[in-house]
Amino acid sequence: MEATSLDLRFILVLVLLLNPTFAEDCIIDIGWVVFCTKRLCKFSCWGEGLIKKGKVRDYWCSDFHGCNCLICRGS
Repeated sequence: MEATSLDLRFILVLVLLLNPTFAEDCIIDIGWVVFCTKRLCKFSCWGEGLIKKGKVRDYWCSDFHGCNCLICRGS
């Protein structure tokens, strides 16, 4: 009886920890800028984060004109 009770508690803890409502919803937004520098890309991503009501997790330049933003919403 003790083993089944322990198993049920373990499964309950796993279900509560793996709740998908706590997961972040992230997108990668690719924007176009005239000349991509780290500072200009950060500013552009900050604006996109405000528009999309998210938080900028990362940003990088992919080429001369491409600015990539990782924007996440959630916890």
